[in-house]
Amino acid sequence: RLGERIERLLRVHMEWK
Repeated sequence: RLGERIERLLRVHMEWK
């Protein structure tokens, strides 16, 4: 599912902040 990849990418971006 694309949603799963987007969710992981969003989490990584938030942690990078």
